[in-house]
Amino acid sequence: MPIVPAPTFYFTSVMTEVPFCFEAHGSIRKERTYQTTTVTIDGDIHNKKRVQIQYPYHVPYDPNSDGQAAQRLKFKAGSTAWNALSPEDKEVWNLQAAEELKDRTRKPGSWKPHTGNNLFLRQYLLTH
Repeated sequence: MPIVPAPTFYFTSVMTEVPFCFEAHGSIRKERTYQTTTVTIDGDIHNKKRVQIQYPYHVPYDPNSDGQAAQRLKFKAGSTAWNALSPEDKEVWNLQAAEELKDRTRKPGSWKPHTGNNLFLRQYLLTH
């Protein structure tokens, strides 16, 4: 991953690399991806510098296996079940998620759902 002083992009209209005058984030035309990160200079942890990293665009891999298709169907069924709940039932799930989130602040290393939808889907996927 080369560190670049300024992000550039190949413009076909001028047939040359044209530098941007700002920090770039994400992918451009599925050709290049830019990321801003912090690096240490000469191994000194107190001497840090924000830099731009440029690397080729990576096409995500989606295997569409049978197991993955089954999980997607299960997730879709859980989402449909959540939408079928009454507003009162959804409020109960939201209150329970809020209580678990309060518990998370007392135990910072633990993961707890933030919304009733997350909590409901978690329980649905674990039990079905």
